[in-house]
Amino acid sequence: MTRFDPPRPSRAGIAIRLLYTVATLLALEICKMLALLAVLVQYALLLITGRHSEPLRSFANSVSFYAYRCLRYANLCENPKPFPFAPLPDEPEKMADTIRFGK
Repeated sequence: MTRFDPPRPSRAGIAIRLLYTVATLLALEICKMLALLAVLVQYALLLITGRHSEPLRSFANSVSFYAYRCLRYANLCENPKPFPFAPLPDEPEKMADTIRFGK
């Protein structure tokens, strides 16, 4: 091992991260169900009223951002644990100002 090699993680540390990852993946499954429900309701509203729901759009944006953070943690792409093991992130990515359909 050279002085530039990172230290190897302990098996206990790996096991603890795995347990957090399993819990995170369960949260991700809940996010998938919520996202699907939001899509169905949003399109039902669009078809019935011709308008989308801005609060539902904001909620879906937050769910999508949280799901992204869960995937990054589970795939060892980032170290901060997602909610509920850490505070909720301040602000998800900004949504598009206008929605386009078709071309």
